[in-house]
Amino acid sequence: MTKVVNTGPGKIAVIGNTSASPIILLYNFSSNGDAPKKEHSAMIAWIGISAKLASLSKSINLRIDIEGFADSSGQSQSNLSLAKRRAESVKKTVLSYGAPATSLKLHPRGSNPAQIPSKATPFKNLVQAQKITAKGGNELDRSVAIFVMKFASIKDLKPDFSKTGWDSIIQQAYDKALWSVIDANLLEIAKGIFPNPSVKGIPIPITGAPPMTTQEKVKAAIRKKTIDIIMEWAKRKGHNITREKVEKEIDSRNYDISKR
Repeated sequence: MTKVVNTGPGKIAVIGNTSASPIILLYNFSSNGDAPKKEHSAMIAWIGISAKLASLSKSINLRIDIEGFADSSGQSQSNLSLAKRRAESVKKTVLSYGAPATSLKLHPRGSNPAQIPSKATPFKNLVQAQKITAKGGNELDRSVAIFVMKFASIKDLKPDFSKTGWDSIIQQAYDKALWSVIDANLLEIAKGIFPNPSVKGIPIPITGAPPMTTQEKVKAAIRKKTIDIIMEWAKRKGHNITREKVEKEIDSRNYDISKR
């Protein structure tokens, strides 16, 4: 059995337009190891929770592609197998947060020079910017890349509360709130990655965790935003509806944002 060698803390880079469809690179896996490092945990949690909550929406679709890589220190076939195990390990953890299996796709890439992060675009920009290498192979290539693709068809609706049922109102507001919270979380991450707009597109390692990495925090944020949106709609239409009324209507339905 091949010995697993600890290579130090796990690292993360977010690549591309973080407010649209970011690529998240979890790298510096242990040599020959397939388990994500503890430093990767919060980001994986955010992805899993976001995918789970997006599945409650009728207007939002999150598709997550997970690609596994390995450095060139082993044989090509064994590297492909290791890359697959790494991708499967991350997928399993994402699923553990309630993400629907249908939203995840697995792509083991192995150590193919045309695809590994140390040589392939857009990852190679990180090598140029940070000159990251590690003994026994490039730490970027001991990695898993997660492509988060977001699709939505959301309109800023102004429902007539005297004609539109609460089920429809809450669903519309929930979809809009969910999209807003996911974007806000990504933008908070981006603040630490892209302090200067001129470096957008160049992946820069980040430290710390996304601001919302527990279901309770995310649900609370979506709940508050959903209520805020409904109250705004009611105000625009001149309806005298209290916040307590909106909370009661939400809590009486089977939404995963009820008060804790």
